[in-house]
Amino acid sequence: MSRDVDFTNNSTAVSASWLNDMQEIETGGAWGVRLSRTSTDTLRLEGDALTEGAYAVRVGAKMKYGSTATSVVASGTGGDYDAYLTSADTSSPKTAGLSLVASGDPAPAADFTRQIGTITWDGSSITDIRLLNGVQANADQHNSFVLRPLVSSATPLTVQGLSGQSADLVSVKTSAGAKILSINTSVVDVAVPLLFGNGTELDANTGTYSGTSTLTIRAQSLQIAKTSGGASSLILYKPDGSTATISVDNSNQLVIS
Repeated sequence: MSRDVDFTNNSTAVSASWLNDMQEIETGGAWGVRLSRTSTDTLRLEGDALTEGAYAVRVGAKMKYGSTATSVVASGTGGDYDAYLTSADTSSPKTAGLSLVASGDPAPAADFTRQIGTITWDGSSITDIRLLNGVQANADQHNSFVLRPLVSSATPLTVQGLSGQSADLVSVKTSAGAKILSINTSVVDVAVPLLFGNGTELDANTGTYSGTSTLTIRAQSLQIAKTSGGASSLILYKPDGSTATISVDNSNQLVIS
């Protein structure tokens, strides 16, 4: 940090450019803002532990700050809702108001408003909270992350479910929302061809593959199952690209075709 002016009481002339620069910083400021869920349907605004439980944030022409929490109860049909800080055109109270409106709808009716985040609401519970952090919006959605452990003995990423976890712990989807991979407490569900190798395979449908890797399965049993109709089968690709199919009939006889 550096400074251009050493201020002296009642004698320092402050340039307009310096004041304008300070105004730009102040109007966008948001310090120590934290959004959390206090119950299944309640969103809470509070100060972060790093700022000793207090927050300070500019909402339009008003600076709002406080060390007590402000809450709002979600309602309405399921979907995404934008969380707004609100302020009247007065100096009191200093704490910010908190409102929810459906994403895409106009901001709430108030003298000054500022969107601070977005929640996902399923009609009865808040299932996701995304804070707009002032640098890049929705950092959990629109950035690329590389996770590196501090030491080689540390696990860089752990996903731990809640007691009675029913939703997926991990979900990977296409841009259209189609499932690619999901992991829950019971199963790893892969909805696309699963290839093991050195990345040089050409076509999973024809079996043309130049990799030399070996897939080792350490398990008591290997199960191949279909969820509906038809027989389960194991398809093996021959060197010429054609296939051989191994299946089992109702008499527990292996059928190779």
